Amino acid sequence: MPFSAALAGDFRLVLAPQTVREVLRWAERKGGARRQVIETFLVDVDFEMAPDVTREDSEAHRDTIRDETDIPILLAAIRAGVDYLVTNDKDFHDERTKAFLAQHGVTVMVVGTFLHEVMGWRSEDLERIRHREWNDLP
Repeated sequence: MPFSAALAGDFRLVLAPQTVREVLRWAERKGGARRQVIETFLVDVDFEMAPDVTREDSEAHRDTIRDETDIPILLAAIRAGVDYLVTNDKDFHDERTKAFLAQHGVTVMVVGTFLHEVMGWRSEDLERIRHREWNDLP
């Protein structure tokens, strides 16, 4: 499981401040135990917060990705020196954006590919979590 792998320290988790803010807002809107689960995860996991990005930084990199709201995440990954930016957001997988990130040593991967190629998950492991919902979490 990605959460348990992060909790076990199998990889160094780096989060962009914007991502944390967006996930907490989403969890608040959706209701239920989502926000509490996310907050508990953030307390329990050893993660690094990437540097936040200024408006000027974002403006200077407008040509790097289609969705301008993703610029702070893209720049945070570069500035934190991560090896992988793991996302299913299609804008990060655009050839121009992937090339820009690669120039800075960052490889973009979808979640399933990261779990399989980097974390060594087997197809059966991936299939088991493929359709998991929030109420399936312990």
